[in-house]
Amino acid sequence: MVNEGAYQAKAPDPVPMTREAFGRTNDTAVYWLTGAGIFLNSYGTTILIDPILSLASDNPPISEVEDTPQYTMPPVFAKDIYRVDAVLYTHADADHLGALTVKELIKKDSVFHGTDKVKERLLEIGVVEEKIISHNTEDRFKIGCVEVQMTPADHPWQMDYPDTQPYIYKPEDCCGFKFYTRNGIIWDPGDTRVLNEHFNNTDVDLLFMDFEDNSPLHHFGTENALRLANHLKQADIIMFHWGTYYAPGKPWYATDPDKVRDRIERKERILNPHPGEKIHVDYKNRR
Repeated sequence: MVNEGAYQAKAPDPVPMTREAFGRTNDTAVYWLTGAGIFLNSYGTTILIDPILSLASDNPPISEVEDTPQYTMPPVFAKDIYRVDAVLYTHADADHLGALTVKELIKKDSVFHGTDKVKERLLEIGVVEEKIISHNTEDRFKIGCVEVQMTPADHPWQMDYPDTQPYIYKPEDCCGFKFYTRNGIIWDPGDTRVLNEHFNNTDVDLLFMDFEDNSPLHHFGTENALRLANHLKQADIIMFHWGTYYAPGKPWYATDPDKVRDRIERKERILNPHPGEKIHVDYKNRR
């Protein structure tokens, strides 16, 4: 159990994901996996984005992320995933690309996608090169029936820690992903400071947003996140990247969505799923 000595918002209890979530379907659905993780199943095309689905220790539960106490358990563990076609990474940080999870997903015969920096990290972990497809940050490619457009990102968080992190992420090291499905367009911008290009994504139906209260040097920051959410007026919103690891001193883990919900125009757009809860994507009649 986590000793909650300092307050931190906690994600809702998970809804366990069963084998059926990874099977053939007649629709499109997304699932928040805790942290920055997303699962997409569109007519049986299955895609994981930034999954952290393993523990470093069971008792007490310690995440594979920086040995941080696990605050909310994932809805499925990597070892229990039945089938996944592709695993996509926005960048190579440990809270997005976890070595323990990767080692389990290797066994699922998945293909891994990301930037050259992501490929470099996957090779270090032990993924064979034949199972990795590296991309430029403006690439467009297809996975099954889902078309994927990479979107620009800039996440030079190492600028705040120059003594311990001499390498600073370049824009080509990080990305977002936009998913074109039969039932709607889903966008995960990734970890990034706000860019002018982000405001061009007015076709998005469902937006995964990180509202962390942090310096906009390498994340949106709360004010820019709200500005983007209120600019993309038609997009439904799922808040993620919060409530998963107990680290109240680290704003990138310790955002409190309750502090921003009332500042989002048309609050009915905000979806509040439990991790592992199936969210049907059905926007085909919107336009």
